[in-house]
Amino acid sequence: MIMYMKYTAVCFDIDGTLYPESEEIELMSNFIRKHPVLNLKYRKLRNNFRILQERESKIFSSGYSFREKEAYSLLGENANLNKIQKFINTLENKYYLNLKIIFSRLKPETAPIKTLKYLKDKNIIIGALSDWPLYDKLNKLGLSEYFDFSMSSEETGYLKPSIKCFNYMLNKYNLSADKVLFVGDSYNKDICGAYDAGMDAVLINYKEESNFNKAFKKFKNFHEFENWITNL
Repeated sequence: MIMYMKYTAVCFDIDGTLYPESEEIELMSNFIRKHPVLNLKYRKLRNNFRILQERESKIFSSGYSFREKEAYSLLGENANLNKIQKFINTLENKYYLNLKIIFSRLKPETAPIKTLKYLKDKNIIIGALSDWPLYDKLNKLGLSEYFDFSMSSEETGYLKPSIKCFNYMLNKYNLSADKVLFVGDSYNKDICGAYDAGMDAVLINYKEESNFNKAFKKFKNFHEFENWITNL
């Protein structure tokens, strides 16, 4: 069977995709031990954020910043401004500041440079779309030179799997959804969101068999994906 590369762009999730989830867990473990309550609050915040964005809550139509949306997601849509600002300061000065320090320790040993170099040589547009702040991750992984663009939910205003998150990316870079391949390690967030936005979505690093019906392809690790993509 003859295969061909129909894609003009390949977009990657970052954490757990461009470097292993095990490395992410290792980097985060010390922070979680030191700040268990803050970490639990952040997880609750993200869960509520996704629920509210699906409901099209008023906080998503009021011109709020991403940080304000995060704070309202945890404290409630009717929280007073003082509480909102106090929690935003906590996010910035404790959670996100620590996150920035944590991800400054990323190393390039596990990064998929061969795959990205192959795509670059084929003049494929390479992008990154992450739910977490970008910081200097791509540079720390030794990958920044291969990427044509990168963005996070702090820019799009939404978390995956919201279709608005993916459409923001497509519209900003004038990409046609049917010509974009999205690669991620989360079925519910990366694959379902990209699929609903009209893209082929490839799942990598999955841990158990399941009915991943929205995944165009699935691979147990990045090496399997690399073998597939470099034969297109």
